[in-house]
Amino acid sequence: MKILIVTQYFFPENFRINIVSTYLSRQGHEITILTGLPNYPNGKFYKGFDIWSFKFRSTINDIKVIRVPIIPRFKSTSTALFVNYISFIFSACFFAPFFLRKEKYDAIFTYAPSPILQSLVGIFLKAIGYSNTLVTWIQDLWPEALFLTSHIKNQLIITIAGKVVNFIYSKNDFLLISSQDFRRPVQDRCKDKSIFYLPNPGLFDPHQPGSPEVSKIPPELLQLLEKVCFKVVYTGNIGAAQSLETVLEAAKILINNENIKFIIIGDGSKKDELRKLNAKFNLNNFFIFDSLPETDMEFINKMSSALLVTLNDNQLLNQTVPAKLQGYLSSKRPIIGAVGGVASSIITMAKCGFVSSPGDPTLLAHNIEKLSKLTQLELDEFGSNGYKYYVENFNPNLIAKQLSDILKNNSILIGD
Repeated sequence: MKILIVTQYFFPENFRINIVSTYLSRQGHEITILTGLPNYPNGKFYKGFDIWSFKFRSTINDIKVIRVPIIPRFKSTSTALFVNYISFIFSACFFAPFFLRKEKYDAIFTYAPSPILQSLVGIFLKAIGYSNTLVTWIQDLWPEALFLTSHIKNQLIITIAGKVVNFIYSKNDFLLISSQDFRRPVQDRCKDKSIFYLPNPGLFDPHQPGSPEVSKIPPELLQLLEKVCFKVVYTGNIGAAQSLETVLEAAKILINNENIKFIIIGDGSKKDELRKLNAKFNLNNFFIFDSLPETDMEFINKMSSALLVTLNDNQLLNQTVPAKLQGYLSSKRPIIGAVGGVASSIITMAKCGFVSSPGDPTLLAHNIEKLSKLTQLELDEFGSNGYKYYVENFNPNLIAKQLSDILKNNSILIGD
């Protein structure tokens, strides 16, 4: 198939669409990516990718990449983020016809992490004839995500946002959801649409093992990872939704246990605040490092004793599967969760670790200490259980094949 993928984020930014597009290409599909200039998460264009570099066309692993100029996120304030999102929509709609010219695609596939507004680009491109088939892969529920993360209570804004989402859903030929718990709220907004479940994949194909590539791990982190102790590692976004202050409180509780070390790796809006809290309490068991490339994650995960996933307790987050969870499962390491809902259920079903309620540092500390006292054989069993669940549910080659089958079957049904 010839597929146009619309996504505001793409390599070198770390999003799951990178791995999905790679595996689609490996399976013989002709993939074109329409994306923006990379600036996530720090709000600065990556080196060599600013507007004046004129890197608007490139090829990555046989994938054609078309980049349109956008306004960066800067410091990720609400206004800056809104301008960033809108700039991609208008820029993509304006420049895409010049770059794509007379191309015709079997399907336009929109990857839609927050905000789902970028699906408007796919709607526009379908309307002017680039494909008869449009599908959006929903990563977050909108407008619910907007209200839960920005504290917007204005009823007029809520109503308008809801109508925009209804319009977007109605213009898609069918929809994909990344969590089974999204099905009912999405179906309530588009009762006549087919909805398919497609989970986010992990980063690694278990049937194509390779040596982890290590590129930019700082010496201080490498030394800590090689230390003989029980290393609890968190990787990913450090934002309001992740509730990492709960982890810091758990570290305070375990301060006298010299065997347990907490390692936080990532970036986000709450990182500076977390560092200030760490300095305030002068914790010698809690370490924070900058984010690293995806290529380093496999090595870091495998060097850990246990991997940590945390989220705040609210209805939307309980319906969401954190993308890091798939990578954790593939690493054959025990998982400690301070989560509810779907993520908690996965850890429990996979029998790969311990789970506590979100926002409960006492129980989190208890579970970490309990895990640290298990034998290596017991820890390995948790890791093996998680890996088995990963192979059966989140293998990227399997996910790409499922997506390919969905697109083929449903494109035929609507007459593409």
